[in-house]
Amino acid sequence: MKIGSAVALAIRRLVQPVEEMHYAIARPWFSAVGPAGRPFRVAHEGIARLVYDSIRLATIAVELGIESEGGEDATAGAKTRAVISGLWGDSLAPHVPTTAMTIRDQSGCVIALRKPELATAFPQASDRLVVLAHGLVETERRWAGGEPGSGVLAALSAESDLTPVGIRYNSGLAVGTNGERLADLLHELERNWPVRVSSIALVGHSMGGLVVRSACLAAHRAGYAWLDHVEDIVTIGSPIRGTPVAKLVDGLARGLSIAPQTQPLSD
Repeated sequence: MKIGSAVALAIRRLVQPVEEMHYAIARPWFSAVGPAGRPFRVAHEGIARLVYDSIRLATIAVELGIESEGGEDATAGAKTRAVISGLWGDSLAPHVPTTAMTIRDQSGCVIALRKPELATAFPQASDRLVVLAHGLVETERRWAGGEPGSGVLAALSAESDLTPVGIRYNSGLAVGTNGERLADLLHELERNWPVRVSSIALVGHSMGGLVVRSACLAAHRAGYAWLDHVEDIVTIGSPIRGTPVAKLVDGLARGLSIAPQTQPLSD
């Protein structure tokens, strides 16, 4: 998904509940007035529709403007798409291309899961892999640190017997879905790694820890051999036992769904 498209989708997703709430609040008042209020209702809905359609039209201009100004900046573009995917990745999945789970190099480019491409991307490939899974609304750049050479990725790369492998995924999808995708990805990675894999360490930050844990379960069900090579699993700030925030949001959504005026916010 290009960054301009991502920004446009975000604007449309924010406008939609506002528009639905607008009509939901106005509808009972016009119904109470009866036939006498019909001309005002028609005028009101016409003006409202014009306003919201104008906003949607403006998003097209925003999208085209960002793309024409080189909106595919490697850092800003990747971060913007990560936020959009994290917030709406599950609901947008049926309608737009979402971020596939892929291995990325340090510049953010996709590395194909084929032996020649992997050998080129990892010329010093060792038999000990460290797979890095980022958290919600993040990318593999999370591991690079704020300053060049200061992050986890640099520290791991300095160890000659370890090969860090960063992945990027759509953090808006269900943890179970991403776990299955990671299990499949590691299956292909092990089969096509330039040297025979002897050990795998899985490292997950926040949601990434949940995805790593889910991937192990998915690999066990599928009978993938890579699971036998897993020696270490490290989760950093991962809500393994659940998070109060998720429970609060779920309860709030249920409460908002009671009234038609707040139903759009619940969705």
